[in-house]
Amino acid sequence: DLGIKFKANIKVGLLVPDVVIEHSRLIVECDGDYWHSSLESKRRSKWRDKQLKQLGYKVLHLWGSEITKNLESCKRKILSKV
Repeated sequence: DLGIKFKANIKVGLLVPDVVIEHSRLIVECDGDYWHSSLESKRRSKWRDKQLKQLGYKVLHLWGSEITKNLESCKRKILSKV
């Protein structure tokens, strides 16, 4: 929709993020509300973000409910980072 080249679920370091926009070094993680709301999941996400940032990437998290309910807002967030 946005005309941005991206790759989905490719290996970055030891991790496999949801979306990689290589030309702007942006990772977009689509976090399901149920699976990503636990304390352990939040800790894991924080660790993953740190690893990705050390590799030179910015990380943007979008909640599943946000994507479903307000896709235009999510698009604007992505565009503001590329």
